[in-house]
Amino acid sequence: MNPSLALIAALALAALPPAARAEEAATGKVGTLNLAARLYAHALATDDALAAVTAFRLASGVALRQADGWSRSTETATGTELPGEPAPADTAQAGKDAARGFSALALITGQAAESTREIAAGDDELALMVEDAVADTARGRIGGANQAVATLAPGKKDIWEIPFAGQEQAEIGIFGDGSGGLGWMVADAQGVPVCVDPYSDQPLYCSFTPAENAFYTVTVISRADVDGQYLLATN
Repeated sequence: MNPSLALIAALALAALPPAARAEEAATGKVGTLNLAARLYAHALATDDALAAVTAFRLASGVALRQADGWSRSTETATGTELPGEPAPADTAQAGKDAARGFSALALITGQAAESTREIAAGDDELALMVEDAVADTARGRIGGANQAVATLAPGKKDIWEIPFAGQEQAEIGIFGDGSGGLGWMVADAQGVPVCVDPYSDQPLYCSFTPAENAFYTVTVISRADVDGQYLLATN
């Protein structure tokens, strides 16, 4: 991470509530995207222009490349996929109550530039930060995160098979479009859960170190009452 991005990351951590800071200590590319998305949502909720621009700058600093070697299948969710699976009535209400209007997917894919310009309007330094981030994205960056964007209907689940290298940090993130919540589970080749979250309207993030080269299964379940899109990213 270059010095300017290191400073931005420090500002981002300082802007988040203490509980969130304790959870978002990841340093990888997907962890950076997760931090950026959560910080942007927090900034909108608190009218914090500096935090919003900082989050946009962080997200713009991570290049995305189309994933290769992943497989995806879509099935009907049964409601028994995840440990601690909420009752159907609970997930339906959660979908209705999910925060609308902020799309982590749009932020991560660089489609939030115009809205961030509006947030920064009237502050020359913040406006310059936005334009620098947009310019950096336009020039492209080497490296970054693998990604795939998928559409998921209510009551459906996607099952992804993704390879990871042994003895290296693995990161997985899910970034929704704001249409409703998602549930997920990351499991190893034996089906043992690594990360589980039955419901979230925030980005989902998991970091672990495989003992050896192996495929991991990522199950993503719609908790929304409308079709929605999400971006799945890995390092």
